[in-house]
Amino acid sequence: ILTDDSDAAIVRSVIELAHNLGRVTVAEGVESAAVWEHLRELGCDAAQGNYLAEPLTPADLERWLHNSAALPQCTLPSIEATQR
Repeated sequence: ILTDDSDAAIVRSVIELAHNLGRVTVAEGVESAAVWEHLRELGCDAAQGNYLAEPLTPADLERWLHNSAALPQCTLPSIEATQR
Protein backbone atom coordinates (compact mmCIF):
# COMPACT_ATOMS: atom_id res chain seq x y z
CA ILE A 1 0.00 0.00 0.00
CA LEU A 2 3.01 2.29 0.31
CA THR A 3 4.05 2.06 -3.33
CA ASP A 4 0.84 1.23 -5.18
CA ASP A 5 -1.94 3.81 -5.25
CA SER A 6 -4.48 1.21 -6.37
CA ASP A 7 -3.68 -0.99 -3.36
CA ALA A 8 -3.98 2.01 -1.05
CA ALA A 9 -7.36 2.92 -2.57
CA ILE A 10 -8.65 -0.61 -2.00
CA VAL A 11 -7.44 -0.64 1.60
CA ARG A 12 -8.95 2.80 2.27
CA SER A 13 -12.27 1.69 0.74
CA VAL A 14 -12.40 -1.51 2.79
CA ILE A 15 -11.66 0.41 6.00
CA GLU A 16 -14.37 2.97 5.20
CA LEU A 17 -16.87 0.24 4.29
CA ALA A 18 -16.20 -1.63 7.52
CA HIS A 19 -16.58 1.51 9.61
CA ASN A 20 -19.79 2.47 7.77
CA LEU A 21 -21.14 -0.97 8.71
CA GLY A 22 -20.14 -0.46 12.35
CA ARG A 23 -17.25 -2.90 12.20
CA VAL A 24 -13.68 -2.74 13.47
CA THR A 25 -10.82 -3.24 11.02
CA VAL A 26 -7.76 -5.44 11.62
CA ALA A 27 -4.86 -5.46 9.17
CA GLU A 28 -2.91 -8.69 8.83
CA GLY A 29 0.74 -9.10 7.93
CA VAL A 30 2.02 -5.69 9.04
CA GLU A 31 5.79 -5.92 8.61
CA SER A 32 7.05 -2.34 9.10
CA ALA A 33 6.46 0.86 11.03
CA ALA A 34 5.78 2.71 7.78
CA VAL A 35 2.98 0.33 6.80
CA TRP A 36 1.44 0.43 10.29
CA GLU A 37 1.57 4.25 10.35
CA HIS A 38 -0.04 4.44 6.89
CA LEU A 39 -2.79 2.03 7.98
CA ARG A 40 -3.43 4.15 11.07
CA GLU A 41 -3.66 7.27 8.87
CA LEU A 42 -6.23 5.43 6.75
CA GLY A 43 -8.24 4.71 9.91
CA CYS A 44 -7.36 1.07 10.51
CA ASP A 45 -8.26 0.12 14.08
CA ALA A 46 -5.83 -2.71 14.81
CA ALA A 47 -3.17 -4.86 13.22
CA GLN A 48 -1.17 -8.02 13.55
CA GLY A 49 2.13 -8.97 12.03
CA ASN A 50 5.82 -9.38 12.73
CA TYR A 51 6.34 -5.62 13.12
CA LEU A 52 4.07 -5.64 16.17
CA ALA A 53 5.09 -9.01 17.61
CA GLU A 54 6.70 -12.23 16.48
CA PRO A 55 4.56 -15.37 16.74
CA LEU A 56 4.22 -16.34 20.42
CA THR A 57 3.30 -19.39 22.44
CA PRO A 58 0.11 -18.98 24.53
CA ALA A 59 2.16 -18.41 27.69
CA ASP A 60 4.41 -15.85 25.98
CA LEU A 61 1.33 -14.12 24.54
CA GLU A 62 -0.19 -13.82 28.00
CA ARG A 63 3.03 -12.26 29.34
CA TRP A 64 3.23 -9.92 26.33
CA LEU A 65 -0.37 -8.78 26.80
CA HIS A 66 0.09 -8.12 30.50
CA ASN A 67 3.36 -6.24 29.95
CA SER A 68 2.46 -4.29 26.80
CA ALA A 69 2.57 -0.55 27.36
CA ALA A 70 0.55 -0.11 24.16
CA LEU A 71 -2.57 -1.65 25.68
CA PRO A 72 -4.94 0.25 27.93
CA GLN A 73 -4.83 -0.90 31.52
CA CYS A 74 -7.30 -3.72 31.93
CA THR A 75 -7.68 -7.07 33.60
CA LEU A 76 -6.98 -9.90 31.20
CA PRO A 77 -8.11 -13.46 31.84
CA SER A 78 -5.40 -16.09 31.94
CA ILE A 79 -5.00 -18.33 28.91
CA GLU A 80 -6.01 -21.30 31.08
CA ALA A 81 -9.25 -19.59 32.10
CA THR A 82 -10.26 -19.03 28.48
CA GLN A 83 -9.71 -22.72 27.63
CA ARG A 84 -12.23 -24.03 30.19
